[in-house]
Amino acid sequence: MSYSGGSSAMPSNRRRKRERSKGYPPFTKFLSGESDDAVHIRSEFEDPLALDRHDSRFREVLLQYVGKGYTDTPTSQELLNDYLSWFFKLPLEKRPPSIVHANQKREEALRSSAWVRYIAVKEMLLNPEHQRTKQRAESIMSSIPTYTAVSHDEEHEYPPRDVFIYDSQDAADKWKKKITRGRLPDKRKKRKGMHKVDLEQLLHNVKEGENARFVDENGSLVFLVIRDFCPSQKIQQWADAVANRNVDERKCIRLEDAGSIVMSGWSAGSRSSPQFHWTRNLLKKVTPAEAEDLAYEASSSFAVFWNLSRCILPAEIIDDFDRFIEDSGIHRMDSAVMGDGAPSQYTIPTEEGWATFRHAKMAPPCGVFARNYARATHNESQPHTWAISWTTGRREGAANTLVAWQPKDYHATSLQNVCPNDPKPSFAQSGLAIVTSNRIDGVFRKYTEGQMSATEAVEECFRDGYQDNQDEGDDVEDQRSR
Repeated sequence: MSYSGGSSAMPSNRRRKRERSKGYPPFTKFLSGESDDAVHIRSEFEDPLALDRHDSRFREVLLQYVGKGYTDTPTSQELLNDYLSWFFKLPLEKRPPSIVHANQKREEALRSSAWVRYIAVKEMLLNPEHQRTKQRAESIMSSIPTYTAVSHDEEHEYPPRDVFIYDSQDAADKWKKKITRGRLPDKRKKRKGMHKVDLEQLLHNVKEGENARFVDENGSLVFLVIRDFCPSQKIQQWADAVANRNVDERKCIRLEDAGSIVMSGWSAGSRSSPQFHWTRNLLKKVTPAEAEDLAYEASSSFAVFWNLSRCILPAEIIDDFDRFIEDSGIHRMDSAVMGDGAPSQYTIPTEEGWATFRHAKMAPPCGVFARNYARATHNESQPHTWAISWTTGRREGAANTLVAWQPKDYHATSLQNVCPNDPKPSFAQSGLAIVTSNRIDGVFRKYTEGQMSATEAVEECFRDGYQDNQDEGDDVEDQRSR
């Protein structure tokens, strides 16, 4: 990961030819004017993070004046690079004063953003190779108590399989009608029962504020809970806002479950539009630029989650994800691959301002956002051994909690004490998780190698649980250890 200043252009295989007029791009005269658009462009030009955040209006306004000067649509970075190339070739006395001032502001901001990144890395310990980061990880892991999880046959497992679990009678009363008599979105699936958790029958109840490590009889790690995961409350709250915004604006992928869970990252499309692309599951129509903004924000939240995890979690968990990505050749969760932006970068808020990290390690390809989500006791297969979740917001109990578990083990999330029929239910808990469909790596490989058509790829994924732009979702909130 690079923390230095400067811009990073998105690679392009296309050669773009630009019509020139008197040796400079056609929008330079416009930029030195005083129209509202010109003033806006200059103000954006002063901010080196404008492109990093995919400012929609910045690009759309530029294209009004620049688009006709290209034989193919340029990226925002190319627009800016062309302008900078022209600007710095001008003699000092011919540079428009307003643009000179804007460029000075830009250079000051670039120096400042480099400082912001430095502070963010230092305070959040985002560099896994730094000695302080290693010391924090060792301190956290060495302080976590270890418990042994005993394997049971199905008859003696607790909680039982295929039931929605609940802690309070209030929650059960709110959900009983929907779960026991409500319409089944997929009539091929059996209706699940309900079960009140008896804490006395649990092997261990991880209480608020407690960390926990569970190992099997052989001493191998099987489950991990880390409280106070993110050192920055500002970033935690921002990630929570991103999670809730995505839940509000995207289609739920598991209508048979309680609460909401939506997919982010790579998708195989839908039956009506079979193609591999960044998820297209928005509830309402938006402009391409707005969709890119939302995708970049989502990939940024997963990126900071992943990079914090890399700095804290045991190597066996991180290596498991990395092996899956390397062996499959699948893309990471980088919205720039399908959009208009520099690859391998993400932007996060800090107390000092916005910080953009370039040449960064992006998150694995697929993930979910969730709010008030609960699923019956279940297990599933994934192309990697581990899954990780980050509870970013919680009304009761400990927010800012990381949970790592093995999806092959049976697990569940409790029903939340919210009304299922409320279109805007009260908040209980929210977060994000890195989970992957078991078939997606094989389908991606066959599709990219031309062994499978787009239609066949989508049909293959639907056999594993896809439902109209949907991927395999999983639990985001606290997991029940048995």
